[in-house]
Amino acid sequence: MTTKHDLGIRHSLHRIAGGALLIGSVGLMAAGCSDDPGPAEEAGRAIDEAAESAGSEVERARREAEAWAESARERAEEDLDAMGEEADEAIDEMRERTRAAMDAAEEEAKEAEEEMRRRMGEG
Repeated sequence: MTTKHDLGIRHSLHRIAGGALLIGSVGLMAAGCSDDPGPAEEAGRAIDEAAESAGSEVERARREAEAWAESARERAEEDLDAMGEEADEAIDEMRERTRAAMDAAEEEAKEAEEEMRRRMGEG
């Protein structure tokens, strides 16, 4: 006949045996996986490499964008300087034309005044 004490011992032995099996299987898994990377580790490495590559590409694209922006800024400054010079030349030309027109108008006014005096003197 089996006593309570015997059942308790059997139960304890089962627990100890189960724990030993668990510890042994974990140890075997660790020993088996230590040399060769598993699929998860390989996937992790691939993700790390892809992230590093993407980071390099982003940095390269940033440098290219900065270079393009600097070049565009320089071209805009050159265009603005050229436009300023053209505007200065146009202003100078308009001043010269305005002076010439004013000189011509003044000359015509003098001639008209002389003509008027001459006619008044004849009359």
